[in-house]
Amino acid sequence: MPLFAIHRVLDPTTSESDRELMVVRSVGFVDTPLRPVWHRTFAIQNDNQFETWCMYEGRNAEELAWWNNQCGVPFDEVRPVTQWRREDGLGADGTAVHWIRGCLPGDREPEELLEALRTRSEPAEARWLRFFWDAERRQAYAAVAAPDAATALTFAEAMGLPHAQHDVVDEIRPTDFARLYENLGFAPYSGDD
Repeated sequence: MPLFAIHRVLDPTTSESDRELMVVRSVGFVDTPLRPVWHRTFAIQNDNQFETWCMYEGRNAEELAWWNNQCGVPFDEVRPVTQWRREDGLGADGTAVHWIRGCLPGDREPEELLEALRTRSEPAEARWLRFFWDAERRQAYAAVAAPDAATALTFAEAMGLPHAQHDVVDEIRPTDFARLYENLGFAPYSGDD
């Protein structure tokens, strides 16, 4: 099934229990005929901002929007994206994950950027984890593991990643909620790692 990014900008004062309730409501709708598959979420959480990009598989954007409305989980938009991930399977390994995003110039294609990510020597302290592409908006999103913002941005510059915005994110995976699925009697998610 196609992959979509569900973008949410939520009230930064939302309590931890209200956030958990949103997860419970969305899990409760997993067993619908639509069967969206949650892969992961990248969340920016600080005193002034609570913004997420949730990666879901679904048949189309309209069905995912309907599903979100049924769950009662607010969202701003559902965007089709293409994902590339590291072939070596390396993860963050305890290093902060940085969310770097920006528009790709009209004369560059995402495959060129991906080729650069795969073939150029990465700085020792940083590495890309996943790359998402919104073709209609020519928007690139990259999850980069790095110890600090300066290293992440130096990496982006060296790799040719557009970097109009940068944030440190929490990466949330379905496996983080395995007990919740089990307690509610749902089959565990089979989304990618």
